Amino acid sequence: MFMPCSFESIVSAVAVIATSSRNNSRIGYGIWLTYTEKDVIILGIGTLTILIICQIIIIMIIIKNKAIHGQYPFKLLEKPHVDIVTTNKWLSSNLKGETEGLLVAAQDQALNTRNYQKVICGQKVESKCRMCSQYEETVDHIVSGCEVLAKTEYISRHDKAAAYLHWNICQDHDIEVIDKWYEHKPEPVTHNKDSKITIMWDMSVNTDRTITANRPDIIIKDSVNSTCKLIDMSIPSDRNIALKEIEKKKKQVQRPRVRNTENVADEN
Repeated sequence: MFMPCSFESIVSAVAVIATSSRNNSRIGYGIWLTYTEKDVIILGIGTLTILIICQIIIIMIIIKNKAIHGQYPFKLLEKPHVDIVTTNKWLSSNLKGETEGLLVAAQDQALNTRNYQKVICGQKVESKCRMCSQYEETVDHIVSGCEVLAKTEYISRHDKAAAYLHWNICQDHDIEVIDKWYEHKPEPVTHNKDSKITIMWDMSVNTDRTITANRPDIIIKDSVNSTCKLIDMSIPSDRNIALKEIEKKKKQVQRPRVRNTENVADEN
């Protein structure tokens, strides 16, 4: 069945469920939308399909207009620096429904925080963070903005993510590691079999002048090509990704020449 629709009346829904680089978009239930500059054609089978499409479009328009639920999928993901495909790749990783639902709820700022209880549910509760008592207890604040959690939980999260990178790097250079990445404990200095590659973990680097940013998370030294790769990672909130990237690049520009990584490795 072909059902032509006014482009003006449905353009907002198409913008939600389709990217600007595609002329065909799958929206679920085996349904596809084909659209041009003038109209939108819904390709489906029977009245039931059309009803499902209408329900999906209506739901997505409602979500887009929500102050909380519309932030992540329709505001953050539409920013030019965001890779939508890579960002949503985790949705195809066969997670349990409960796990996926929890993550989506967190993205939508819909977890049962104090701020959610007060602002959304209308409950008469204190909305300040239970840990720091300074800022509103939102999902964003808990995940990346609490000064109390920054001293413990954020560091632990960062180190686990960096350890996963270290585990993958070791595999890439034929260095033996355990099967489960989350049990991997990086050594300060690791060599491959012929000692041509040296991987250093959380180690200060001797430089030709004193700087504070001299401790990257991982250093990969290639003795054959006489190069060093410095890996310094961060886990910012979705809203601070671009800002954190600029901050990291500034550190790299300010970082002076490395004096001698061999001495650093030998000392440890």
